[in-house]
Amino acid sequence: MSFPRKRAAVACDFCRFNFTNDQPPPRNLEDRLQTIEDLLAKHEQLIQNITTLQALNAATAASSSSKHSSPHDDGPSPSQISSAASNNGQQHLWPHPSLSASPDSPHPLPHNPVFYPSADTNPDAAPAFTIPTKHDTMAIRVLALPQIRALVGDYPLDYFYDIEVRRPVPWDTTPHSTSTAHVELPALNRKTCDALLAQFARKVHVHHPIVDTRELARVCERACEDGLDWTLESAILMTALALGAAATKHSDNSQQQPAGIEYFSPAYRIIWAASAADLSANTAVAQGLVLAGLYMAYIVRPISSWKLIHAASTNVQLGLTRLSNARASSENSPSNPAADPRELEIRLFWSCFLIECDRLAEFELPRSGIESIVDDMPLPTISSDPVDPAMVYFLAEISIRRLLNRVHNSLYTTSSGKRSLHSLLKICDELNRQLELWYDSIPEVVRPDLSLSPSSSLSADDEENDRALVLRIRYYATRHIIFRPFVLRVIDPSLPASETYGPHKPRVLENCHRCLDSIRRYIHSAGYILRHPSPYTWTLSQSSLGAILVATAASADESGVLKGCVGDVGELRDIVLGNIRPWSEEGSSIASVVRILEHIQWRQG
Repeated sequence: MSFPRKRAAVACDFCRFNFTNDQPPPRNLEDRLQTIEDLLAKHEQLIQNITTLQALNAATAASSSSKHSSPHDDGPSPSQISSAASNNGQQHLWPHPSLSASPDSPHPLPHNPVFYPSADTNPDAAPAFTIPTKHDTMAIRVLALPQIRALVGDYPLDYFYDIEVRRPVPWDTTPHSTSTAHVELPALNRKTCDALLAQFARKVHVHHPIVDTRELARVCERACEDGLDWTLESAILMTALALGAAATKHSDNSQQQPAGIEYFSPAYRIIWAASAADLSANTAVAQGLVLAGLYMAYIVRPISSWKLIHAASTNVQLGLTRLSNARASSENSPSNPAADPRELEIRLFWSCFLIECDRLAEFELPRSGIESIVDDMPLPTISSDPVDPAMVYFLAEISIRRLLNRVHNSLYTTSSGKRSLHSLLKICDELNRQLELWYDSIPEVVRPDLSLSPSSSLSADDEENDRALVLRIRYYATRHIIFRPFVLRVIDPSLPASETYGPHKPRVLENCHRCLDSIRRYIHSAGYILRHPSPYTWTLSQSSLGAILVATAASADESGVLKGCVGDVGELRDIVLGNIRPWSEEGSSIASVVRILEHIQWRQG
C-alpha cells in the first residue's frame, strides 16, 4: 500500500525548519515525538494569540462603528492617551545619559520623564502627535459659536487665509525675480553687521538654534572684507542680518518696507532658486529656507512663512532618510553640536515641526508629513559643559508642542463632539496630568514661574526670561484648550441640563473655571511677548482672538452660569486689543481681528 507523499513532505519540511546543523534532531524516536509535540503546542499558542488579537480588532472596529449610538464607547481612552507617557519607552528631556550634569554641578539636569514617547511607541496605542484636519480649535471656528455669531455675524472658514494670500509681498515676484541680473547685493558695514548679528544671536537664535553662530561670524568677516556673492553662504548671512534687523525694530504701520528687507530680498532669490534647482538633500538650502521662514514670521507673514517652512521640511525629511547614523550616540558628537551636520539636520527638523504646527493650528493647509515621523526622530543634543539654556528651552518647547498636538487630536476632531461626558472628563484629566508632568520635568533653573498672578509685573528685557515667558504662554494655551470643551458644553443651548452636567456638575464647573482662568493668564502673559518682534506675533494674536471669544461667549450666554467667572471680559478684550494693534498692518488678518474685537466691544459697550 502506498502512502501519499504529502504527509512525508510536510513532516520533512517541519523537521528541516525546526532543526538546524547546530541543533540536530534527536535520534531517539520518543524524544523526537516529544520535541515535535512541544513545537506544535507552541504553534497552537501562537495561533490562539493571533485569534485573540483578531477578535480584539473586530471588537474595536465594531466599537468604532457604533460611536454614534453608544455614549460610552467613544474616543481614545485615558489609558491609551497615557500609554505613550508611561508604558511605551519614555525618553527623558535629555536625550542621552551622558548629557546629564554631575551631582556636583550647580544646576544638575533632571531625570524625571516628560511626555515624550520614543520611536518604539505603538502608533495605535494613543492619539497621534499630529494636528487633525478640520479640527475645531482654530479661532475661525470659535467665531461660529451662537453667542459670537449673534454679535458679529457669519464668517467663512477661509476668511483669515484669504486675507493673507491677497496681501502683496514686500519684494518683486515677477518671473525674473530669481535672476541675479536685476538685483544688487547690499554693501556691508562691519559695525552694522556686528550689531545685527549680535541681535540675531540674542533674539532669534535663542528661539531656533539652527546656526553655528561662530561660523556665521567668520563668514561675515570675510564678506565685509571681500564683499557678498551669489552663494548660499552669503544668502544665509544676509538672512541672518535681516532677522537681526527685524527682531530689533518694532512694527510701524506707516513704514513702507519691513526692517531688514534690503538684506532679505537678494537672499530670498538665492535661496528659492537653489531650492528649485537642487534636487538633492542640501542642508544649506534647508537652513536658508528655515531662516527665511523665520524672517516671514518676524514680519508677520504667516502664509509666506508656512510656504518656506513646508519647502524646508521636505528637504530636511529627504536629508534625514540619507542619514543612517541619525540615532548614533551623542557621545561621538563634536564639542560644538551646532557644527555637526547630523545634529544640524535634527535641529532643522524640530524647527520645521514647531513652526509648521503653529500654522496648522490656525489654518487648513497641506501637511509636509513632518508630524507623522516625529516618533522616529531623536532629540537635539545638549552639551553638558556648560549647559546651553537656549537648548533647554528648545527641548521644552518641542515637548509642549507635541502635547498640544495630542490635545488637538484627542479633543477637537470632527467626531469629538459626540463623546460622552464621562469619557471627556477622564481624557481631560489625563491630558492635564501630562501637562503638569511636562512642567515638573523642566529644570528648575529655567522653569517658568506659574505662581505669579496674571497681572503681576514681568520683565521681558533679557532673552532667557523671554523664553521662559514663551513656555509659560504655551502652558496656559495648552491648559485652556484642554478644558475649553467644558465651557462650550455649558453654554451650548441645544443641550438640556441633564446632559450638560449629568452627575458631575461640580467637576464640570471646576473645569470651566480652569479654562477661563487659563485664558485670563494667557492673555496677560502674551502681552509681554507682543511688546516686541518675535516669531510668535501672528500665532499669539490669532490664539488671543480664540481665547477672548471663548470668554466672551461665556459672558454672553443666556443661562448666566459662567457670567460671574468672566466679569472682567471687557478688560481682557481691551488688553488683547492693546497687544495686537501695533501689528495690525492694513490689509492683514490681524487688522481684521482688531475690527472684529472692536465691533464686539461696540455691541457690548
